[in-house]
Amino acid sequence: ADIQKSSARLDNLNQTIKKFNQSLTYCKDGNTDLALIQLKKVLALNPKLVKGRQLLALLDMKEERYDLALRALKNAEKIDVGDANTMRYKKECREHLKANGKVKTKEKDTVSYQSGNDLIIRPAKFTDNTAVLTVFNLLILSISGNTGVAAYGVIANIALVGTAVYTGLSQGTQPLVSQYYGKRDHHSTRKLYGFAISTALLLGAVMIGIAWGFTEPLVSVFNGEGNEALQTMAEEGLRLYFIGFLFAGINIVSAVYLGAVEQAMPSFFIAMSRGVAAILFFAFLLSALFGMLGIWLAFPAAEGATCLLTAVFMWRSRKVKTKEAV
Repeated sequence: ADIQKSSARLDNLNQTIKKFNQSLTYCKDGNTDLALIQLKKVLALNPKLVKGRQLLALLDMKEERYDLALRALKNAEKIDVGDANTMRYKKECREHLKANGKVKTKEKDTVSYQSGNDLIIRPAKFTDNTAVLTVFNLLILSISGNTGVAAYGVIANIALVGTAVYTGLSQGTQPLVSQYYGKRDHHSTRKLYGFAISTALLLGAVMIGIAWGFTEPLVSVFNGEGNEALQTMAEEGLRLYFIGFLFAGINIVSAVYLGAVEQAMPSFFIAMSRGVAAILFFAFLLSALFGMLGIWLAFPAAEGATCLLTAVFMWRSRKVKTKEAV
């Protein structure tokens, strides 16, 4: 039994060193996202690795996320109180937070559009890819003018809530998936993935139910001027757009899962498909065929098509893991 425990510890150590070195390689190549994924796996295998906490902090500092970097350094300090690098990085983070934390320029909360005699106001904050958002705005302007752009803005902001829910679900399962995968417990890894997908489908059904059952009050929150044309267009769009969340959860969870089991390329293709390639393809195609109806259907179509791609990747991943087990 002692020999088996020692062997397991040695294997765990080897995995930790291998993944940590891989994260360093990603850092040198400028692949910050992949480096972060690897580091999360490293810390799941060995939470007391001070170097891992410090590297995580440095990556956050590079992206100017000094609050997150300071949190990682505090965790490192709990492990090794007197580490000189930890203290130096903490000092730098505090200096940046002190310089910038209290002097934040307030962003404009709304963007206004003039449509005839009506002033249409929509929230300004979006997390959509800039190029995709620009293309959508141009397409909508050519079809329905400013009112259409404002309606899309309303729906995009409501959709942020659904995306955030799926992001939280996927990020919550990722450390556990990495931990089981690091231990080569493929049965538990697949079981956890199945649970996450079931939860995503349930959440998708709930979100669609809310979008269809409370369409009018949801849109009214963003239509303070009571513009009837905006209200009607956004209500129709919201019902159609949210159908895509039945597939979006599967895609988001699967992309994070594949990244956690060291299949970065399939994860990348899923993200690119739903975020850029498929959404732009269907936006051009469906808007040309159906006008604004096609704009609203572009998101469900893109997520549905990406879901087929996801199914192929997951089938291949399962096939590879089965061969490894044999």
